[in-house]
Amino acid sequence: MNLELLKNKHVQLALGISLGILVLILLFSPHPAGPASRDDSRALPSPYRPELQSVGDVRRLEASNYRRSVQDQLPIYQDDIQTSVGITTTLNLYFLGSDPPEIVRFEIYGVSYLGRDNSEFTNKNITAFKETFTTGLTLLQDQGIDPTKLIFIYGDKQYVRDTATAWVIKYKLLP
Repeated sequence: MNLELLKNKHVQLALGISLGILVLILLFSPHPAGPASRDDSRALPSPYRPELQSVGDVRRLEASNYRRSVQDQLPIYQDDIQTSVGITTTLNLYFLGSDPPEIVRFEIYGVSYLGRDNSEFTNKNITAFKETFTTGLTLLQDQGIDPTKLIFIYGDKQYVRDTATAWVIKYKLLP
C-alpha cells in the first residue's frame, strides 16, 4: 500500500470507522462455548426418560433384569412390511448403550405421526401402525421374548412417542 495514501484524511477516517465497526462486531457477536460447557445432549439420546417417571421401581427392576436376560435376541429389524392400507413400514426393536437398562425401543417407520385424525377408520397411518405393531409383538414372541415383561418407548421425538403411546393405549395393542 502506498504510504502517501495513508496520510489522506479521508482514508484515515474510513480505516478508523472500519476498525471501530470491527471491534463492535467482535464485542457484541455471540461466542461459541468452550469445551467445558459443550452440549453433548444431541450426540446420544438422554438416559433420562420422562415416560419412566410413572413406572414403579419394582417394575423397572423387573424389566431391567428381563431385558438383560433376552438382550442377545435383540435387535429385531424388519423392513418392507406391506400393510393392508398400502403403507410400507419398517420395524426396529432395539436398545442403545446409553438407554436406561429397563427400556426397549419399539420404533415403527413409514407412518405419519402428525395427523390430527385419530380414527382408525379414516387414518391409514393408524391401521399401518397397528399392523406393524402386531408384527413386532409376533417377532418378539417368536424369539421367546414376553413383551409384557418389557418397557417400550416408541421413538426419540416427543410427538412420535406421544402419538404412538396414545395409539397403543387407545387400541389396546399390548397384551
